[in-house]
Amino acid sequence: MRQIIAFWAVLALFACGCATAKGGSKADKNAADDAKIVVTTGMADIRSAGDAEAYDRAMEDAKRKAVEEVIGTFVDSQTVTENGSLLQDKVFGRSAGYLSRIEPLKKWKEDGLVYQQVRFTVKIGQLKDDVLALDLAQQRMNMPRVIFYIYESANGKNDTGTSGTVYNELVKKFQEKRFVIVNRQASGLDAEENALVSGMDDSQKASGLAVKIGAKNNAEIVVTGKATAVDNGAIVLNGTTMDMHSYQANVKLQVINVADGRILAIATKEGAAGHINAENGCVQAFKKITPPAADELIAKTVETWEDILNNGNLLTLDVQGLTLTDSFKFQKALQQYFREVKEVFPKKTENGVSQFMVRYLGNARDFAMALSTVVFGYKVDVLAIDSTTLKIKAAP
Repeated sequence: MRQIIAFWAVLALFACGCATAKGGSKADKNAADDAKIVVTTGMADIRSAGDAEAYDRAMEDAKRKAVEEVIGTFVDSQTVTENGSLLQDKVFGRSAGYLSRIEPLKKWKEDGLVYQQVRFTVKIGQLKDDVLALDLAQQRMNMPRVIFYIYESANGKNDTGTSGTVYNELVKKFQEKRFVIVNRQASGLDAEENALVSGMDDSQKASGLAVKIGAKNNAEIVVTGKATAVDNGAIVLNGTTMDMHSYQANVKLQVINVADGRILAIATKEGAAGHINAENGCVQAFKKITPPAADELIAKTVETWEDILNNGNLLTLDVQGLTLTDSFKFQKALQQYFREVKEVFPKKTENGVSQFMVRYLGNARDFAMALSTVVFGYKVDVLAIDSTTLKIKAAP
């Protein structure tokens, strides 16, 4: 009986994780770090309602402004403007859900209006992790398609890269965040895919292979990873050796941009699970660490996208049809007529092609559309486009 009780005690320990340290739990600390205090003033027209209703409306206006202010710290103003109706429907309509503390400071009437000044504590993590924030980033990145290759070794048993517990948990997480998933139709891996799966530890090699594989499968993002779980031996509790073993798992994941081979994000996690069966123990360990690893990977990817969207995407622009003199004028026109063009770096002019590096607030397709529609002294034909390069023909 004592051994049975101890068995379930160990299970409880694995399920609950580590005990909290003195001075408050890690969750409490994260919650405090992941909040922002803002003071806003809401306003409402008292002439269309009584005092009480007007002040309620002013409070709602203050809540909306608080959420909007925090959104502005991680989503650029252009995105907020372009997606105003989405924000209205999906975020501002439930502003109260992002507020952990509401402290009214003062209220007053003036010229038929009532005002409420309020201090709010806004839960940044919850707001930023909302599906909308991810939707906005995905939309502006042209809804990139994702394909997964994961090497998984569970107590010596290996999966080939497109199956297994970690693979399935990852796909589930990305689907929850409404990523577009590319499903492979072929039953087996080809030579390049096998090389990718077997070479997960070599980031440079994996990046190069991911570019080829992603392009071949019409995916803009490749998620690669390596996961292992091993038997750490029998669990000893209070001097008694249990029938249950501890299974230690670790996983390393990375997101690779197919267009240029850039690694957008990396996440690693480790953890353990106890079980009397080796296969089930490895599965439980994988299921314990994969969801938080996926959350971290997605959050870091979105941060990278937001940096690109807020500070500019570095695009290559190859322009045919310009003389050397025309290329100087063309560079000046880009900076003068396109608000989204932040910087232009002339690279070379040879064989009738002028090459520029352009830092652009938007993606390559946005830039191509702008070049084709804005009147800036040149007639432009777009010849080819991918995620980082535009080839155009321009004539004065």
